[in-house]
Amino acid sequence: MRFVLITLIALGMSLIACKKDKQTTEVVKQLPEATQIGANTFGCKINGEVFLPKGNIYYWGIDYPKYYTSSGRLWIRIRNISDYENWIYMHIHVSEGIFNTGSHNLSLDDSYAPYKELIEDAPDYEYIIDTTSNYQVNITRIDTEENIVSGQFEFTCLYPPTSDTIKVTEGRFDLNSLIVQE
Repeated sequence: MRFVLITLIALGMSLIACKKDKQTTEVVKQLPEATQIGANTFGCKINGEVFLPKGNIYYWGIDYPKYYTSSGRLWIRIRNISDYENWIYMHIHVSEGIFNTGSHNLSLDDSYAPYKELIEDAPDYEYIIDTTSNYQVNITRIDTEENIVSGQFEFTCLYPPTSDTIKVTEGRFDLNSLIVQE
């Protein structure tokens, strides 16, 4: 009887000691550092909230960036797939002139919406670059031998039907899978 009593007390104490704290810890999204080492990172703030790539097994968060040596064109596409019904695309597109580091104008070509939301059972929200200002990408590294492109960007997008705007700030990328084509 004494053995059973000691066992029950020990078991009760171990259950109390192992009781988990039910407090939840909220994960705080942070922007990646602005590096130039090919860390394969991308991040920015959209209207003050951190935006990071998020993919799944079928659709990567960061597509292979493409660089065309003959024209200096750079194209980067990012996805954030919160689930299969809600997607956000971001395109960083410089149509020509990137032959070295420095500032380069973002393309105003409407065929690459810089920000696009796809929401199930709703129309696509395709934003265009706000043309009232000149927006640039600052390329801090372009290395066609190591296939690395790094830089920073900021821009404002406009949704034409409603004139709603999205402000993209503190953007940075350091990608290591640059596809180099002529």
